[in-house]
Amino acid sequence: MFSYALRHPRQPAQDGIMNEAGLTPLTLACRLARSTIFKEMLELTCIEFWRYSNITCSAYPLNALDTIRPSGETSEC
Repeated sequence: MFSYALRHPRQPAQDGIMNEAGLTPLTLACRLARSTIFKEMLELTCIEFWRYSNITCSAYPLNALDTIRPSGETSEC
């Protein structure tokens, strides 16, 4: 369902929105120890640069994972 919401043709969901506790969907999955959905969310947000057979070079956005914000503050999550 999360994959469908992100790839919705008319109005895709925003995966960086924080809830009242300051958690994004990715950090909430991590906090709740839901490893399956965490891995799926991480793979959906990655940027693939190239693929050769079963080897892939991908970049993962750290803004949802890192505890240091772009302003230099640390999050309490």
